[in-house]
Amino acid sequence: MLKDVIKEEREEQDLSLSELARRCGHAVSTLHAIESGDNSNPSYRTIADICAALGLSLDELERRTQKNESDKLSQ
Repeated sequence: MLKDVIKEEREEQDLSLSELARRCGHAVSTLHAIESGDNSNPSYRTIADICAALGLSLDELERRTQKNESDKLSQ
């Protein structure tokens, strides 16, 4: 799922929610809502900003999200 990929990437880069929020220009509460699943449909702009802050292309995010969902279905 999208939330899992974003959280995994943030943690791999050893970034706090606060630091990611500062880098992408969105509130910590927005990022927390995405990672916790409370906001399962964030805007394209928000996702694009998060990807840019993480150095992740939108294509890579989609590929990893689809792989993550496929892996969960096969468990």
